[in-house]
Amino acid sequence: THLLSNLSSIPAKLPMYCGPSARDKYTGDANFDFTHRARDAWQLLTGGTFGEMMDLYWNSRKEYTVDMYDAREFEKASGLSKQDFFAKHGFCILDHKSAMTAQD
Repeated sequence: THLLSNLSSIPAKLPMYCGPSARDKYTGDANFDFTHRARDAWQLLTGGTFGEMMDLYWNSRKEYTVDMYDAREFEKASGLSKQDFFAKHGFCILDHKSAMTAQD
């Protein structure tokens, strides 16, 4: 069975989250923001930056609901060492003293 299927989760709404139809990379050109020259404005409008930003905003205009899991439970349930968990998942929970409580 999948490890997450045994963990509790809560739904979380992510506003302005890029959906599956969004590209992985967008390119921006900010010259016009600083120079205010006509040729930089033309480059902004015709060089793809304006179109790419419109595509980014179009693909991020929705709100998505995703399941959020407690990473502490996930790490504990994996049974892996901190090093192995990090190597597999790209993060781990580090031990740290804090004045924050569960009620915060």
